[in-house]
Amino acid sequence: MELFEQSGHLTDEALHLLTADALDELSRLEVSEHLSYCDRCLDRYLALLSDGALETPEHTCAVPLAERIRQGTIHVFTNRFATAAAAIAIVVALWSGGGIGALISLPAKLTAIPANVSQNLEQNHGNAQSFFDSIGGWMTAETDHQTKVGGK
Repeated sequence: MELFEQSGHLTDEALHLLTADALDELSRLEVSEHLSYCDRCLDRYLALLSDGALETPEHTCAVPLAERIRQGTIHVFTNRFATAAAAIAIVVALWSGGGIGALISLPAKLTAIPANVSQNLEQNHGNAQSFFDSIGGWMTAETDHQTKVGGK
């Protein structure tokens, strides 16, 4: 019993023995391995398994599937177009309203800080420091009071 032809494909006898489940374990393994990569032998094997013409389904899904793919493509295109249009509208609104010009001139405005700003910051730092000192004094007094009340 020869499983393979000279060309390397399965013999008709091997395919018939496989369909009849008359091969031993090693032969069945060799045949199934060959069928896993040889489309020609696989087609011949499937033709032996199917006894004639294949049945056709009552309802085809080709038309609804093609329509769903077309609608999905339109949906993706519309979303991308809407995103690009929104970005362009924002840029045009900022450009015409002077928003972009203000952003471009912002670094120049930041470099022109008045000299008295540093003096104001030092003065406000002193005010903030006195505020936090008063809070710290209140917290200390409250802690001392809680200690005295809890100690009784």
